[in-house]
Amino acid sequence: DLDESAASDCLLTVLNAAASFQDPAALAVFADSIVGQKNRPFARDAMAAVCNHAHKGLLPLCFKVLEGGSDDLKLMALDTILSHGDKSSVELLIKSMKASEKGSEGVLIRIGRALMSFTGQDYGGSATNWAGWWESNKDKDWEIKAVAGGGSTGTVTDSLDSSRKTEVELLKKT
Repeated sequence: DLDESAASDCLLTVLNAAASFQDPAALAVFADSIVGQKNRPFARDAMAAVCNHAHKGLLPLCFKVLEGGSDDLKLMALDTILSHGDKSSVELLIKSMKASEKGSEGVLIRIGRALMSFTGQDYGGSATNWAGWWESNKDKDWEIKAVAGGGSTGTVTDSLDSSRKTEVELLKKT
């Protein structure tokens, strides 16, 4: 008989192992299990394991969670996308924004901030405006923009990821 603590440790070990998979098919099954159990603690623990791993192969899993997960899982997926995403993430974020239009405003705002972080543009939570911008710019040679306010401030904001820096800049404007 395993006690509850040992069982929890075993589950976390398995989830961490699954989040370290490199095989796209295995990660697709993992994503399906997260989305399929999106309202259970398992899904949150699984996404926490995903967030703790730093490999770009997790991006398709994160986009699948962004499309079908609960709001808290979507926000976790967005954090991972921001950490590992690149120009190729922009179109998928716009598609996710379109799919989320009837959902939580908070998720739409965070997707908009992620897009702003990648592009330097600000169309808020408007999937239509982002889609129009993307159609006009997807074939152009552009780089992911650095968030305004670069350089060292000597504060905790120096260590924030680009999405959080964007949020700080928005707070400064208000």
